[in-house]
Amino acid sequence: MLKSLTPNLIADNVQEAVDFYVNILGFSLTNSVPGENGLVWAQITSGNVSIMLQDRESLEAGVPALKGFPTGASGLMFVMMDNIKDFYTLVKDKVKIARPMERSFYGHDEFSIFDINGYLITFSEEVKAQ
Repeated sequence: MLKSLTPNLIADNVQEAVDFYVNILGFSLTNSVPGENGLVWAQITSGNVSIMLQDRESLEAGVPALKGFPTGASGLMFVMMDNIKDFYTLVKDKVKIARPMERSFYGHDEFSIFDINGYLITFSEEVKAQ
């Protein structure tokens, strides 16, 4: 039985990616592995959301099929959250907006951003009936 899913993203510079997620999106650094030239891997967490960030060299060493795979994959991360309007106000001028805040056809307030490596993240909050 599946227990959890934690994306492991290729980061061009792990420390810069950590700084983006911690300083702009409010994540916390929960674990890291240093290398000769800085971090080679890190795990960041916010609430129940956890993401791993890993440098290309160490990922390609472990999974050679990733050699040459582009940073900023074609998939996207979908994050459910509370207080989305406050969060949007906090980050909108600090990130590259892919889709501004809007109400989805399924009744969620949502917006999408690109992270520092080009990964698309959609933040969503279900709108409660009033």
